[in-house]
Amino acid sequence: MKLESLLFTLAVLVPRIVVGTPTKTSAGPHNPRVTINISGTYIWRKIFELDNRKNKASVDYSYKVTESGLYNSRTFNNDLMAGIKNYPPNSTQFEPNASYSPVFIGFRERNGNSDDDVYNVLQKVVHEQKEDIDSFSKSENRKLTVGAGTRVILYQRVFELPGIMVKTGVLKWTPRPLPVHNVAENVTIEMVMMPRKYLKELKAVCSDIRGDAPPDRVRDWFGGTTDINDTYGGKFCWIVPVMTTNVNEAQTRVELSLPQKADPRYVNLAQGTKGSQIYLHPIRQSDKNLFVSGVTLARFESDKYSSLNNTIWPGLPKGYTRNINRKRQAKGQYLYLVWRLERTYM
Repeated sequence: MKLESLLFTLAVLVPRIVVGTPTKTSAGPHNPRVTINISGTYIWRKIFELDNRKNKASVDYSYKVTESGLYNSRTFNNDLMAGIKNYPPNSTQFEPNASYSPVFIGFRERNGNSDDDVYNVLQKVVHEQKEDIDSFSKSENRKLTVGAGTRVILYQRVFELPGIMVKTGVLKWTPRPLPVHNVAENVTIEMVMMPRKYLKELKAVCSDIRGDAPPDRVRDWFGGTTDINDTYGGKFCWIVPVMTTNVNEAQTRVELSLPQKADPRYVNLAQGTKGSQIYLHPIRQSDKNLFVSGVTLARFESDKYSSLNNTIWPGLPKGYTRNINRKRQAKGQYLYLVWRLERTYM
């Protein structure tokens, strides 16, 4: 089945996410957790039916069983947030103007109905959100001999939520169709959520002493130095991100400015060195719905601009500056600021 057809089937057959009343389980005054219960569905889906009741000889039949999983983060999160917003504002414990992300998800009760494949796909929900579709599939060819005068129906158990579909390896053989009340079973899934943090601003901190490096400064992806002026002399300069849970304050990108003249409104990251000034300005673009959720430095000995997309946070939405050192008077390392992007759902 084509992916488009699969997604269409998923949207048509699966009801919207049913969300139980959220409850606040605070992990501290600045670290609020909200726990919600959502309802998933197991369905026995018929693969095929072989009716050999009118024949006096057995029949050999070859068939294929496919186990697969699909996770569409955008569909899941949009539907989840729509379900949460059905509650009046005063009935929930969510912070205003915050965008929440799950930090834990699992079956409320692990029993024979909770398959490992389903559990593993659910764990993708708490990982970093990709904008594309994550899926897996494996198939096995099998043979079956249907005896004379018999009838067999093969069902496969399938788990469904908007944005999630898992065809499990659990099969059921029956001589007659399953009763309607045995076809579907609802299960409760528990999800713990916390406000997402987004970039509000970048602070430049400079000092004559290396030991003054701020503990919350932007780190290097490869574990290297975090001093912007490394190998160029001058002051030690670092970048410190200021994060916010208020999506109205969140930024969508970072702009690199390398003017020849100093701008008294900002702290120059190239203090004490020769060449251009260096400024980094977070910017909010009103037409964007992906916001900066993390930043890192990336330092190379040669130009890696074209490969940054596959090197830093591979597979995730991101942005990056040009070489921060490109207007220095002396040649040196290639330095980039890279930011991760995440969607807001509330």
